[in-house]
Amino acid sequence: MKKAMYMGALLVSASLLLSACGTSSSTGGKDGSPQQPASGSQSPSANDKKPEESTEQVTVYRGNQDASDVVKESATMPKTTDAEKRVLQLLDLLKEQGSNSVPSFPQRVQVLGTPIADGVLTLNLSQEAQSMSSAEEIMFLKAIPQTIFDNDQQVKTIKFQINGKDVDTLTQMDVSKGISK
Repeated sequence: MKKAMYMGALLVSASLLLSACGTSSSTGGKDGSPQQPASGSQSPSANDKKPEESTEQVTVYRGNQDASDVVKESATMPKTTDAEKRVLQLLDLLKEQGSNSVPSFPQRVQVLGTPIADGVLTLNLSQEAQSMSSAEEIMFLKAIPQTIFDNDQQVKTIKFQINGKDVDTLTQMDVSKGISK
């Protein structure tokens, strides 16, 4: 019985000791120096970014409700300095439903690459891009240039490839010369 009481007292003491180690002392830090107050008066560190600093507002063009034309909308996306990643993020936004719009980039079409060189964005798409309906292709070819040109000043021309090979048409429309600003 004494042994059980001794073990219980030992466990209680150990748990109190451990819980006290996780709290801060009001007299100072580990080295005895005064600790800063836990209020919001501390200056933020470089890693503490405000949400608005890590995202940006962009303009996207999606299909109107009857998918006969494109409409301009605002969207939010993560900030990045990588130009190719930024293009991918913009294109992903075109696959989303907007507040008053429908996607202008078909979900089944995959982006295989977005290299940018000398102001030319080469949009390398999967084979499914050649199976778009006429209406999808028209919206697609209106929405992509307007979205890219509005949000990326370095891109002056967009060229299209299917599986890494230059194409003259996606389904019906001529894209052999690309689309320029």
